[in-house]
Amino acid sequence: MSLPLPVVPNGFWGGIRMNMDGANILNTFGFLQVGAGSTPATVAAAIASAMATAWPTRMNATFPTSLHYSEAFMYPLGDPTLPAAVATMTGGGNAGATQAPDQVCALVTHVTGVRGRGRNGRTYLVVPTSSDIQSDGKTLSGSYVTAVGTALSNFLSDVAASVNGSTTAVIEPAILSRTHAAMNPIVFSTTQTIIATQRRRLIR
Repeated sequence: MSLPLPVVPNGFWGGIRMNMDGANILNTFGFLQVGAGSTPATVAAAIASAMATAWPTRMNATFPTSLHYSEAFMYPLGDPTLPAAVATMTGGGNAGATQAPDQVCALVTHVTGVRGRGRNGRTYLVVPTSSDIQSDGKTLSGSYVTAVGTALSNFLSDVAASVNGSTTAVIEPAILSRTHAAMNPIVFSTTQTIIATQRRRLIR
C-alpha cells in the first residue's frame, strides 16, 4: 500500500489519467517551486492546465490510437486542505501500424541529486507499435528510445516554461519522496532500451 501524500512546502504532485483497452493508466509527475510566487492553488491550476496542453502536443506521436486521455490533475502539497486542480483532456495517441501488446512499456528513469531509496523516480510509457520492438523481443528500437525520451523531456520543459510565464512562480520537475516528505529536483533522465512492463487496473 502506498503512503499518503505528505505535506511538502512548495511541492506539487499529480499526473495524467488515461485509459486503454478497458484499463486505467496513470503517469505521475512532480514539480518544485523555487522561491516565492503565486499562491499554491494558482500554481497547481497552472500546472494542470499546462500538462493538459503539453501532453498531447509532445506525446501523441509516441502513443497508440487505443490510448485515450481523461484529465490532468495537480495537488499543492504545501497545503493539505486544498483539493487537486483538474484540467479535462480529450483525444489520445496517434501512432499507426500494429499495436504492441498492452503490457509493453518504455521505462524512463529519473536521477535526482539526493542518494537513497525513494529519492529517484521512474516513468512507464505505453509503447505504441510492434515495430518499436527489436527482433529479439527484449529491447526497444534506438529511434523509439530517442523519440520518447525527447518527447518526455520536452513535455516537462513545456510545462515549466508555461507556468513560469503565466504566474509569478518558477517551477522545476522533481521526484516526490513520500518516505522523506521531500521533492527532489531531477538532474537527468534516461530512457532504458530493455522493455519494461506495467500492471494496469481495469476500469470499475
